[in-house]
Amino acid sequence: MGNLISIMIWCSARGSSFICGEKSHVFLCEEGGAAQFGGVSPFPVPHSEADGSLSLESLRKAIVEESSDASLAQLITLENPVDRCGGRVLSTTYLESVAALAHEHGLKLHLDGSRIWNAAVAAGVDVKEMTKHADSVTVCMSKGLGAPAGSLLVGSRAFTEKARKLRKALGGAMRQVGVLAAAGLVALKRTLPRLAEDHENARRLAKGLSTLPGLKVNVEAVETNIVMIDFEDRLPLSPPELLEELERRNVLALAVGPRRIRMVTHYDVSEGDIKKAITVFEK
Repeated sequence: MGNLISIMIWCSARGSSFICGEKSHVFLCEEGGAAQFGGVSPFPVPHSEADGSLSLESLRKAIVEESSDASLAQLITLENPVDRCGGRVLSTTYLESVAALAHEHGLKLHLDGSRIWNAAVAAGVDVKEMTKHADSVTVCMSKGLGAPAGSLLVGSRAFTEKARKLRKALGGAMRQVGVLAAAGLVALKRTLPRLAEDHENARRLAKGLSTLPGLKVNVEAVETNIVMIDFEDRLPLSPPELLEELERRNVLALAVGPRRIRMVTHYDVSEGDIKKAITVFEK
C-alpha cells in the first residue's frame, strides 16, 4: 500500500505513468494496483545483469518515450535491494544519479525500501544516507527486521498529509495499533544491529549449495539475506517437486521462475539451521 499511495500522489493525473524495473516488486507482485486504483500505467525497463540497477540510459530513454506518447511519465521507482535480482544493493552514488536525472526532467523518485535496512547494512552506510535523495520511501518492519507486521511511508509533511487521506480511502486506516508500533521499535533496537548475521548465513547457504550437483548459485551475487538457486536440466526433480520435498523436511523456499527458487535468511534462522538445510538438499 505504501508503494501504491506514493504512485497515486506523484502520478495524480489519470493516464500518467511511472517508470520501474521489469523485475521490481511494484511491477510483478502488487496486483497492478496503480492501474486498478489510480489509472496509472507502469513502464518497465530491464535490469542490469551485473547488479540489478536500471541504467541511466534506459531511464532517460523511457522518460523521452513516455513523454512523447499518450501517457506522461511523472515518477521513477527503484527497489533497494532488488529482490528478484538476488537482493543486490544499489549504491548511494547510483541513487543520487537517478534522483538527479528524475528531477532534471521534472519527475519524482520513489524508493521501495522494504528491505532498505539490509541494503544499508550491506553497504555499510546509514539508512538516512541511502534514502536522502528520494522524494518518498517505503520501509518495512517485518522483512529483515522480523516484526510481525507493519510498514512505514516516509516523505515531506505535505506528502504525508496526502498519504494519510489516501491510506484511509484504500482501507488502510487502523485504530489501537500501538502494539504493532511497539513491535517495530523492538525490531529497530534488537534486530537491526544483527542483520549482518543474516547476510553471513545467506553466504554460508549459497556456498554450501553451490557445491551440489544440479544446482547453480552465484555466491558472489549474495550481498544481503537473499539466495537465488537455479536448477540445471539434469536435476531429477522439478521445482514444484523439490519445494514439496523441502517443505516436508521443514525447509521453506519460494519458486520465482520455471527453474529458479529463492531462499531468505532472517532472525529465526541460525547457523545450525543453515547446515541442516544444506544437508536436506544433499539428501
